[in-house]
Amino acid sequence: MEAITRNVITQDWFTIILVACMMLLAITRFAYERRFLNFIGVISSDKYLKKSGKDKFQDPFNLMLLTMQLLSISAFIYLILTRFDFTPDLSAQILFLRVIVCYTLFIGVKFLIERIIAVLFNGEEILRPYHYNKLVFRNFFGMLLLPVNALFAYSFMPSKNMIIGITIFFVLLNAFSIISIIRRYEKLIINNTFYFILYLCALEIAPYLILYKLLSIYILR
Repeated sequence: MEAITRNVITQDWFTIILVACMMLLAITRFAYERRFLNFIGVISSDKYLKKSGKDKFQDPFNLMLLTMQLLSISAFIYLILTRFDFTPDLSAQILFLRVIVCYTLFIGVKFLIERIIAVLFNGEEILRPYHYNKLVFRNFFGMLLLPVNALFAYSFMPSKNMIIGITIFFVLLNAFSIISIIRRYEKLIINNTFYFILYLCALEIAPYLILYKLLSIYILR
């Protein structure tokens, strides 16, 4: 009987990514226990947003969760690319590195443009808490993706329907953040309805439509 060669792809580096995310969550939970408990209940209550809405983006709590978010969402994107064999002559590590750099640049450049526009049109009063809300919900989404990433990496590969479902959930989270900020600043937004709608179309909806178009062309075809 001939021996059959079995190619095993190592997942050691991916395990390190997931462990790093879990460690960031554990450190955040230990160092900011009450704040973290409020954070994980952000969907069911606006208590966390009301208490932390004036916090700086660069405080340690937000930075640790942001780092976890970048790693977790980039890992999910990497798994999608792997699922659809969009890995043009790249090693797994290099592909993941490219993904996290591109995702970080996308988020960073988008945030920078939004901040510049807010300053130019004197809209910081509205947009600053709005940006913070988006940061919170993206961090929350990144946390929820951790067990999903583990299942997809070690148990089974995601189907197109699963990916679409998770994407819809991400869109709903963003919509929830928009609705919550509208409710809190209703009068101010009503007085500046045109600028707020223009902002949403140009800098909130359009970038994701472009991203979806690119995904549909190169990945989901």
